[in-house]
Amino acid sequence: MTIADWIVKRLVDAGVTDVFALYGAGNAHLMDALYRSRDTINTICTAGEQGAGFAAEGYSKAKNGALGVCVVTSGPGALNAATGVANCFYDSVPVLFLCGQVATKVLRAPYSGLRQKGFQESPTADIFKPIAKRSIEVTDYRLVKETLADAIEIALQGRPGPVVLSLPIDVLASQVPETWPSSLRDALGGPRDGVESSGLNTTLVHECLTKLCQAKRPVIIAGGGALSCADKVREFADRFNAPVFTTWNALEIAPYDWPLTGGTLGTYGGGRGRNFAVQQADFALVLGSRLSGRLFGGRPETFLRGAHGNIWHVDVDAAVLNECEQDLSALKRVLMNAYVDRWLNALRGFYVRPVTNYGERQQWLSDVRRWRDAYDPVKRWEGVETATGVNPYLFIRELSKLAPSNAIVVSECGGQAVIMHQAFETKLGQRVFSSHGGSAMGQGLGLGIGAAIACPDRPVYCVVGDGGLTLSIADLNTLRIQHARLRNLYVIVIDNRCYGITAAWLRLHLAGRVSACGPDPESGYEAPNFLAVARAFGVDAVQINETTALATELALSGPRVLDVRCDGWQTYEPAIRGWDTPIEEMVPSLPEEEFLAQMKYVAPVGGWRERRSK
Repeated sequence: MTIADWIVKRLVDAGVTDVFALYGAGNAHLMDALYRSRDTINTICTAGEQGAGFAAEGYSKAKNGALGVCVVTSGPGALNAATGVANCFYDSVPVLFLCGQVATKVLRAPYSGLRQKGFQESPTADIFKPIAKRSIEVTDYRLVKETLADAIEIALQGRPGPVVLSLPIDVLASQVPETWPSSLRDALGGPRDGVESSGLNTTLVHECLTKLCQAKRPVIIAGGGALSCADKVREFADRFNAPVFTTWNALEIAPYDWPLTGGTLGTYGGGRGRNFAVQQADFALVLGSRLSGRLFGGRPETFLRGAHGNIWHVDVDAAVLNECEQDLSALKRVLMNAYVDRWLNALRGFYVRPVTNYGERQQWLSDVRRWRDAYDPVKRWEGVETATGVNPYLFIRELSKLAPSNAIVVSECGGQAVIMHQAFETKLGQRVFSSHGGSAMGQGLGLGIGAAIACPDRPVYCVVGDGGLTLSIADLNTLRIQHARLRNLYVIVIDNRCYGITAAWLRLHLAGRVSACGPDPESGYEAPNFLAVARAFGVDAVQINETTALATELALSGPRVLDVRCDGWQTYEPAIRGWDTPIEEMVPSLPEEEFLAQMKYVAPVGGWRERRSK
């Protein structure tokens, strides 16, 4: 048995059933081992390594953090997967990247001055170290046993993330030793889970709960770190009757029809009403979110300002808390380094006094619901659907109505991601995700393929833009090849024939100089004919010119490409005017009287009139 055979067997033993890959000389032995083990493990070959990485990411996300596996070859093969590695790193997704490498005898010696020695050689392990939980080159076949075991453990434990193994071709071809050496070394070194948690500080927990019970206007902000315990977050919120707001990475934690759903928040958010609520809270519990600039914009000192001194932040990663403490020092938060699910579990045993200020609390919940509904961003587009094309806000709202409770909805980054998080109303049981940390254009189709392979009994709606699909269009061939396994996949193209969010930003900030992004072909960008391209690949495709046609098309078996023709001049609103404004001050601006009436608990930031008049 070769080392390559042994690796495949260990993957099967670890519960891996699917691998995303692309063949090359450097990984030939591993690919051959996968082929010969095809009765126990499936190999899905994508059109490129980048797509394979995205697919492994989507697979893991769809399976609630199960291990994804991506196999690529040496040199350009590994480098092509770099964006996928980074996506997994930023979004905390456990994916094992197995990269072929040139033979050990032609590996470039470190610090030798050589640029390259072996054909298609690159310093894979070193390149990936800044964007992976761990990255190591295994140059001794005797270390494979320990290294692989460590890699799987590290990828899954603590704050999950990608682990990269660079495997020279001669190591993969070596015969497994009759007896593995015992404990040559700790192959990957460092803490096993990659994070250090201080555990549960009972004094802080009790104080936090006491403050929560005393609050008149509490909010819970849940991020991607709370996804694994979404039911516990809802249970906790129900216990204390506190509304839950989510980041883009955690949309599904708070289904739209749940009474305590506040919605998504931030610089684009899901509607200005959600930001009105968060900005005026007098208590905030932040669970598993790094509180990025996507939430607070360029004015961190104004974020959650009604709760300054009463913000409680729980996260497993101390580095996140420390960095947030530097960036958001003005928020005066209490930091609790702990696993969110363990923190919530422990709370069940705590005795706390009943909620006080009952009348104020009920008025607060009424305000939260009123803001959410009154400032629903879809409302302003009702009746706008004209000959210029389908309105994407109305279309995504219709998709949310049609999507069953077991649906998986995957979104590309860019303008359609904004619309998704403003217009899509989740149901309990759905998975809704993108890759927000990296936000790589072109990731959507790969994520959708991975999700559809992971969950064949669930419909997968993959919402991409024309720009994103253009970048990943070769993987339409993967839809053809894997047709039988992708009957649950619907690729929905929000086709406005431009890089919509970029064009909108240019129009706002650079005097309308829209270059290289459409929708005017003279700008330097023009989308292809997706119907013709998809059909050339042998994939069923149809153009949608009105929202009412969606139900009919989704009733047919996939894989299918639905080309939704939208207006190229679509705006993405509401959004903050610029990075010098608080997140409640969004465009289009409200009339002064209305704005002041909504900011009834916390005063507007000084100088707001001047900024709003620009």
